[in-house]
Amino acid sequence: MSPFGMPRVLVLIAFLTTSIAFVGCQSSDPDAESDTSAPSAEAPSTESDTARADSTAAPLRITMLDVGQGESILLESPGGQTILYDGGTNSADVLGQLRALDIETIDLVVASHPDEDHIGGLDEVIAAYAPRFVLDNGLAHSTQTYERYLDAIEEAGSQLIPPERQTIEFGPVALEVVPPPGDESFGQNDNSVGFLLRYGDFLMSSYGDAERDQFEWLLDTHPDLFPDVDVHKSSHHASRNGDVASVLEKIRPEVVLASLGSDNRYGHPHDEALLRYDRLDATVYRTDRHGTIRLRAYPDGTYEVEPAMSVAAIIEARCVNVNSAASDELVRITNVGPATAEGIIAARPFSSLDDLARVDGLATASIEAIKTQGLACAEGSIAN
Repeated sequence: MSPFGMPRVLVLIAFLTTSIAFVGCQSSDPDAESDTSAPSAEAPSTESDTARADSTAAPLRITMLDVGQGESILLESPGGQTILYDGGTNSADVLGQLRALDIETIDLVVASHPDEDHIGGLDEVIAAYAPRFVLDNGLAHSTQTYERYLDAIEEAGSQLIPPERQTIEFGPVALEVVPPPGDESFGQNDNSVGFLLRYGDFLMSSYGDAERDQFEWLLDTHPDLFPDVDVHKSSHHASRNGDVASVLEKIRPEVVLASLGSDNRYGHPHDEALLRYDRLDATVYRTDRHGTIRLRAYPDGTYEVEPAMSVAAIIEARCVNVNSAASDELVRITNVGPATAEGIIAARPFSSLDDLARVDGLATASIEAIKTQGLACAEGSIAN
């Protein structure tokens, strides 16, 4: 069962009080004529990630569920239509989380790619909600999780939509599909279905688990899919192999949302990714630190993020500050034993991690290892 085997479709879904319209499939040539225009590259106006202007419009609700080392995002339009983007792992109980949020219907399920940490919970969700439409990358996967996902689609009678560039309108919200290359040699991550989500002047981006190959393909074939955005969903769980600097320089998000599990075996988030976001002065919200992340966006371009943790608090939650940490915290840093920890305390303050050279027992190689570990910081500056 593959969307690539289906004809190109333009679908209008009519509900009693709501509608979702698939209003066009664009050519891979951004200059070609089309029924659908890509979102403008003009940067929307926002006040901050925790405050909004006075607005009487109902919000677009974006919920990044806490699914551990996986991903699942619920999109709820002001008109009540819903889209679920990915379904976390088999053990994440996405269905239970949706029910706890009083979600009664799901109109469209989007599977970015069929890795277990993205579709593991979708079989239960599809069986329970029977969405009218499902969109995935069309590339088969040889896992039981993928087979259960396909069986659920068939039993629910959901219609598969081809993963082509098109705009999906649900109420006043528009979701533009970022297409995958469709080249199996790229692997699943680099065949992710992404999206640009627009509500008035608010814009959010997601490129799934895309890595360099897919980003280069998109930059070559769909260069207009990288406008300035307000919020960006971190690619590949804030892996060093995810978001590339050239793309981040184009989209320049104010806020980055990252879905990952605490103490996961991959070491996510990688310091390289966090440094790229830091260079843009982007605020990073992480499910491993903040749990489920809720965002409300308004058509005037303003938005609110919950929890509204300060940047200083995020830094403090992530690092062991050599200027303030107690001895039992300092020993978590590589090459720092009890005696060295006491030496650090005695030699404070430090202007940088390189300044640790003043501590007996910390040679240049030891300090470089500390910086590579990425746990230590000085005066709130993350090691890099």
